[in-house]
Amino acid sequence: MPLRKISKSSQQGVALLVFAIIVLVGSTYLLTVSLNSSANRFNRYTETNDYLNAAKNALIGFAVFHPDNPGMLPFPDRNGDGDYDGNSDCTTGAVTNNLLLGRIPWQGQDNPCIAPQTGLNIQSLDYTGQ
Repeated sequence: MPLRKISKSSQQGVALLVFAIIVLVGSTYLLTVSLNSSANRFNRYTETNDYLNAAKNALIGFAVFHPDNPGMLPFPDRNGDGDYDGNSDCTTGAVTNNLLLGRIPWQGQDNPCIAPQTGLNIQSLDYTGQ
């Protein structure tokens, strides 16, 4: 049997069609992954922003309505006692900058904190739960 000669006019462009489908499927996949990642990032930022706004409002309320010292903020919950337990870590000595860095005290304050020894009643957490 002689080999049949394939002429250029008899090819219908199947290879080009298969290549176009592969490119279309691949680009659709990449677009879907990119949009999903953007949506997750937006949700994380929104959740963190909600927590930050609630914490801001709680701190402003604490400072404005403090019965003895209006404008006073609670001491933060520092890691000076070995853990972040939600209680304010107050000091009786001189106040330095390292005593003012920590997490928002949401449970309350311990002695020797200035009364009232209440917390902000809000857990300020970001999207990671910290």
